[in-house]
Amino acid sequence: PWVTAPTHPRHQGTCARRQHEPARGIDAHHARGGPYTGRVTCPVCGADVPEGARFCASCGADLGLRGYQRRVVTVLFADIVGFTRIAGKQSPHRTVQLLNEIFSGFDRIAEQMELEKIKTIGDAYMVAGGLPERRSDHWRAVARTALAMRRELARIAKATGNPWLAVRIGIDSGPAVAGVIGRRKFIYDLWGD
Repeated sequence: PWVTAPTHPRHQGTCARRQHEPARGIDAHHARGGPYTGRVTCPVCGADVPEGARFCASCGADLGLRGYQRRVVTVLFADIVGFTRIAGKQSPHRTVQLLNEIFSGFDRIAEQMELEKIKTIGDAYMVAGGLPERRSDHWRAVARTALAMRRELARIAKATGNPWLAVRIGIDSGPAVAGVIGRRKFIYDLWGD
């Protein structure tokens, strides 16, 4: 799996509506570039199954899971270069303050670009384009986000007197499955190659 993240409030309504709907395959077929055939793709194994089927005949997956979508998305993963080493040389309070300032800036950028923040782990930040809402320019929005993140970190480095601040960013596009799993403390997950 790529990542898990707490559910954003807008997912809860979407997932609640989709919980009892039959699986839909338009997203999967669109992602592969093929016409819609009345069959759906299992989000677990990728096998074709008849629309409305409750379980995948190939792997037994429950196709009624809440909010699962399969589509082509673009994911950005960023981390602060050398942050673990530097964090060990300053107080935990200062470390959290600095991460909060950096990630709040990244959050503003993601919101402006209409991207979905997936999760932060330590000094790492993950955001995706193309989900939960489909958009054809997800790759362009994510690339612009990467450039804006670099500018934001340079601004923070100058403002805080931390010239060592630098960000390492990786971007990839491809098919992914995303949705809400579990029964308590819902988690929005994203899986892909």
